[in-house]
Amino acid sequence: MINLTFLTFFFLALSQTIWRRADLWSDSMALGKVGWIAGAGGVSPSPRAAVSTRAGSWPPQGGRAGEQGGAEPIAGTEITFGSAFVSRTGCYVRKVVNISFGLLIAYLSIPVVLNLLSSRQVMNTSFSPLRIVNTYGAFGSITKERTEVILQGTSSLDPNDPAAVWEEYDFKCKPGELKRRPCFITPYHYRLDWLMWFAAFQTYEQNEWIIHLAGKLLAQEEETLSLMATNPFAGRAPPRWIRAEHFKYKFSRPGGKHASEGRWWIRKRIGPYFPPVNLQGLKKFYEDRNWPYPMRD
Repeated sequence: MINLTFLTFFFLALSQTIWRRADLWSDSMALGKVGWIAGAGGVSPSPRAAVSTRAGSWPPQGGRAGEQGGAEPIAGTEITFGSAFVSRTGCYVRKVVNISFGLLIAYLSIPVVLNLLSSRQVMNTSFSPLRIVNTYGAFGSITKERTEVILQGTSSLDPNDPAAVWEEYDFKCKPGELKRRPCFITPYHYRLDWLMWFAAFQTYEQNEWIIHLAGKLLAQEEETLSLMATNPFAGRAPPRWIRAEHFKYKFSRPGGKHASEGRWWIRKRIGPYFPPVNLQGLKKFYEDRNWPYPMRD
């Protein structure tokens, strides 16, 4: 199939070829006419004379118009006009090709623009048999709700104790604390927050790295904590257990009850994402994957 890259280079190469052909044709005409005029005047033609003529230096070096070895001024003027005419022709041809190609792209882009304005966009699709114009994008639309994985830690000896207090880790950008407004991510991209969003679409078995992250938080590794917005166990002993909860988030309604309380988000618990884990229980998990076992300071 013909694609946009091929057609672009084809038409540009064609226009450049026509331009160069026309330029060479004008040079040959100028050189031929100089030879004819010089022969009539009794001197042999030379390429230097032709170049001088094209550069606008008239009469050529070696004589004045009307003298021996010179040429008629009217003939020199004729050479300049003929050369310029052919050059202009090549320029016009190239402009016609470029404009025609631009109009073709504009015409074929009409369904693409209509798709862009549609509420039901189609992504990664070609809209013509030639595949000249296409759509590309990771997401054709943005949902009004999103699922999030929230990491929580506790210092309780028994993670199943109803009285255990679970404290949440906040990330630098992704939704977590209900009263924290959405952040601006431009131009820096928070890769860990981005990965956490994708992990929420799947299970922790499909994203083993999140268990790796939990182990580093249990050990309170400084490098890992630098990727977090808050550490609820800062300045005290590390958590004994960490678990992940699955929530569904959506924006609060402006002027509504939750917004009046300063909440940007409304969330509803879906269920557990992964069960409580401790550092000792993760040792075999790390060994089986040849991961370095995190050590507490």
